Amino acid sequence: MPVDLHSIAAEARLPEEVGYVRLVVEETKDDPFILLALAAQTTRTLKLGASVAIAFPRSPSITA
Repeated sequence: MPVDLHSIAAEARLPEEVGYVRLVVEETKDDPFILLALAAQTTRTLKLGASVAIAFPRSPSITA
């Protein structure tokens, strides 16, 4: 099932509201950097990161 990009911002606020301090996403079907950028727009204290991101199809500057 594809991720609904319009709901990422609202879904990222939920862990922050219940007290989580970190949200980590992995690369499966969707680019984790896009998901994290969307989540960063609405979270204030939640630390965001990628647990798995495939480096080979990206340039080193994008991966860094």
